[in-house]
Formats: sequence, C-alpha cells, structure tokens
Amino acid sequence: MPLKFFRSARRSDAAQPDRRPRQEVLVLCHGGDLVGLGVMQNTLAALGAARIRYTVLDLAIRRALPAFDRYAALVICTSLLEGLGAEKSRAIEDWVVGGKGVFVAIRCWHSELGSLFGLPSRTKPPLVHSFGLDFRAELAPHVAGLHIDLDEWVFEHIRFVLDPTEPDLDCQIVLKDQNGAAIAWRRAFGQGRVVFWNSDVLQARVLRGILLQGILDAMGTAAAAIAGFATINIDDFPPSISSATPEQILREYPDLDESGFFFGPWLSDMLDLRSRHDLRYSWYCVMDYGATRTGPPDDDAVKEGARILAMRFERAAPLPSDDEIGFHGYSHQIATDAGVSDPQSYREGLQLARRLWQDHVPVPMPTSWVPAGNQYHAVHAQMIATVIPEITTVAGLHSIGAPDQGEYREFGPEPWCEDLYCLPRNNFGYTLRPKQRILLLSQIAGSGAWTHFLHPDDILDEPRPGINPVHVRNPHRQMWQKTNAAGQQGLFREFEAFVEFVTTSFPWLRFVTNSEASTALKRFDAAQVDLRVGPDAIEINSEESSLFYLRVQTGESLSSAQGGRLVWKHAVVGGTLYVADCPSGISVFKISR
Repeated sequence: MPLKFFRSARRSDAAQPDRRPRQEVLVLCHGGDLVGLGVMQNTLAALGAARIRYTVLDLAIRRALPAFDRYAALVICTSLLEGLGAEKSRAIEDWVVGGKGVFVAIRCWHSELGSLFGLPSRTKPPLVHSFGLDFRAELAPHVAGLHIDLDEWVFEHIRFVLDPTEPDLDCQIVLKDQNGAAIAWRRAFGQGRVVFWNSDVLQARVLRGILLQGILDAMGTAAAAIAGFATINIDDFPPSISSATPEQILREYPDLDESGFFFGPWLSDMLDLRSRHDLRYSWYCVMDYGATRTGPPDDDAVKEGARILAMRFERAAPLPSDDEIGFHGYSHQIATDAGVSDPQSYREGLQLARRLWQDHVPVPMPTSWVPAGNQYHAVHAQMIATVIPEITTVAGLHSIGAPDQGEYREFGPEPWCEDLYCLPRNNFGYTLRPKQRILLLSQIAGSGAWTHFLHPDDILDEPRPGINPVHVRNPHRQMWQKTNAAGQQGLFREFEAFVEFVTTSFPWLRFVTNSEASTALKRFDAAQVDLRVGPDAIEINSEESSLFYLRVQTGESLSSAQGGRLVWKHAVVGGTLYVADCPSGISVFKISR
C-alpha cells in the first residue's frame, strides 16, 4: 500500500467526547540507535500503509512521556531505554495493567521493566548471534509451522542469551530461531498485553507484515486498511522465436522446440489455470531481443525485428482481452548506466519501440513498465516517462535488491520520476517453498496484497558448473507437468498448488492487472481514512471503499452494525482477524463478548 503517515491525533478529538477514540499508537525511538531507527522506519511504513495514526517520541531529544490515555499501544523501537527512570517505567507498567498494550520491536532491557517484558533478571543479559525463523504460533494467517533456515533466507538475530527460567512461565513463545532459542513471546499483563521480540530482525522489510500483526496483537482491538488485490506478472512474453531444443524441454516434450513449448503447452496450461481461478495476468513484452538492431525503421535488421515481433504475437494470440500487455523494454538491456553505455541510444530504442508497438502490438500503448532485470537508473526512468508518457506504473522489486539500482522500492511515487508510480513485485517463481511462503504471507499480513512475477523460461534455468544453485530459477531440475526422477512435481503442478493455496486461504483477494492496481492505490492514497476503536465497536470512516483488517481478542467477536460487511475471519494468536469490505462513508462493527 502507498504510505500516508499520520503523526499525531487532531485537536478536534477533544471536542467530540461522544465519538469513539481515534486509533493511535505511541512509538518510542532514540536518535542515537541506528539499528533501532531501521526497525522504526519499517514500523512507520507498516503503520502508514495501514492508516494507523502514530506519534513518535525520540528519547534522545525528549524524555518526558506524554499522557497515555489516547494511545492504544506503545511500540518500542530502541534498545536505549536508559533514560526511562523508575517513575516512567511504573507509569508504562500501570498503563498496560489497565488494559493497553506494548509491542517491543527490538530486544531491549531495563531494570524497572523486566517484570513487564518477562525478563526478571536484575542484570542485562549477554548478547549472541543466531539465525533462522521457526514460527510456533499463528502470528499472522498461515505462518504457524513455517521454518526458515539459512538455506532459504538469512534472517539474522542479535538476541539476548536467556536463563532457563526466561522468559517467565506465563509467556507464550511464538517464534524461535533455527536452534530453538526464543525470539518472540507474548503474554497477558493485568488487563493488557505485551509482545516482545528478542531480536533486531524486524528491520527487514520482508517481515513488515509480521511486524504489523504483532502491533495489532498488542493493541488488542484494532483496525488496519489493506489493499485486497493480487497481481501476477509474466515477464518476457511473448518470448523470442527459437528453434533450440534444450534438454529441459525434450525430456518431457521430445517433439517440441523452445517456441513450440512456450506457445504450446506452457501457454495453454497457464491460460487454463487463469480460467479456473479467475486470475488476471499482466504480460510484459520486449520489442526486439536482438539488442543490436537499433538503426532507423527502414534498416533491414530493424525490419526483421518487426517481422519477428508480429510473428510472436500471432503465435500467442489470442491473449485474454481483460489482461494487460505491458512494456519490458525495446531490447532486454538493463536500464542502468552499466547496462546502457549510451543514454542517447536508449532513447532512440524507446522511440523505435513506440513505433513498433503502434504497428505490431494488438493493444493500445502500454501503461506499465517492468524494467529488464528489475533494475533501472533515474535517467532511464525519466526517458520512459518522456518517450512513452502513457506509462504511469513501474513494477520492480519490493523486499530485495539495491535502492540505487531501482530495486527495494516502496509502493508509491517513484523517487526518481514522480510521473511513475511504483507497484513493486514481492514474490516470484512457480514454487511455494519457505522463502516464497514468508514473502507471500508477510506481504498479505501487512498490506493485504500479493504481487508476484514469473518467467516462461524459468524451467530452463537449472544448476550448472560455476553457478550457485541458490541463484537459479529451477534449482531442482523440475519438469513442467511430470514428476522428475527425484519425485518432485512439475513446475506447473507446483504453481497450480501455489495459486490454489492463495485463493483458498485468502478468498477476498481480487486479481487485477498492474495498471488497475496502481490506479486503485493512488485513489485510496489520496482519500481520508479515520479509524476509531471503542469498547463496544470499531468505526471506519473512509472517502473510498476498501478492505480493512479488524482484530479482536480471544473471547470477542464482531458483527456488522452499519455499512460494511465481514467477508472472512481467521483465528490468530490472541484473538481473531477479520476482513471487512467497507463502502465509502461510515461503517460500524459491533464487538460482542
């Protein structure tokens, strides 16, 4: 979701005593804690996307705590709590006992807060380095039982070494590292709640959704805006025309060459899957894979590229009319300074691509762009917006990559070119292994969206000498439909199961094209949203219709009293998570106990 930060409650709240209190959290940070600031940045992005208001208090500047009465939870994003004396610590503890919550987003220790955190030791525990995630409870939908070790993803912790009696016995350990050490726990404390992370791992963007769900848990009763859409991008289709007969295809389809496979079984199966699950695809097309053909339009090489482009679309026809065909580049050059030696030649390639699209692509000019290799630099993004101004969306990468290469982008305006809106992809490939599962589940937990991409030729990218298997797209040498000699299903069968898991687990996700998604997000980003939570109900007032997560505690339930309707619910640790479909205006959901 695009970010719209609300940093403080409005003064007008005090003049409306009959209204339910506006939902807001207090975030503690310390300007001298660089790791903590990374955790806070991720926290504020999660809260902003959810349209949850917050106030930030920097303990390096101000140590006086504000009145707690307007906050639903305290979020601690620093390990430097030395400035909190006994009196402030008791105030926090009393506030939680009275029914509020604390979410500790980075391991921290304070001698006066040990009983609150579940760390009764009177001395600060030593630190140790460890790895991995082992989810022992349903912190977010469908994460319980998920185990991620170093072979899948480097989740790194600097954590406390705990005594055998720590955390306290009444603490529920919800997450461990790969060696079984406690990483996160939760507990009831008086009438309130504490969620403690014994790690600094929550600075990782990939865990943003897990972080948000932890904050909602600490709040007890809460609402969060979500996007409610899914996108599936297919990069490099229609593919190049090739008569090559790689072994990866011949072992299953001995009579087909590359083009015969991609325009035949591959396309047929993907369209069948689309039909069965009401999917929408966004297809991304390279104009000419012959990167040297950049001469004038009447150049023989350019004309040959145009002829091949027309042939590619003829063999792909008909693609569904309500799918999107987007731009993947004139050639497959990486749109960076290293990938394009001469910016002027890149501009000329875009100008030629525009003419080729108008003459040979059976849809209007593209409105979205996936950069080849998922990388781009400022000058190239600006050229895209200038030469093909119909393009208003760029779809790169969200949770991985280097920002200076156009990767690791947030949803929202492209920082190098505000004429473009970033709709980054967060998940990839055909298989739902632990790495893909945490990407999927955390993104849905945080923003209620799934942005996915794959390539037709992923099947060809198998391990080979000198290449780390971690970096190939078909590391287990899987076939397309058939089971391989190692007993592993074909890639299509795996992706079929992947899609079925998503559509069954999250039936409220609506499959859309990239351009449709970015249009909806821009509209919602500009809308005013007011979330209020009282003891009897959750109230949502939104200028735009949207979906929302609603969370209540164990023993509570929700029913619609006005406006919106409840479309899904799922048991999570400490309570129940609902999805509400709300029209514009006011929606009210009654809390029953």
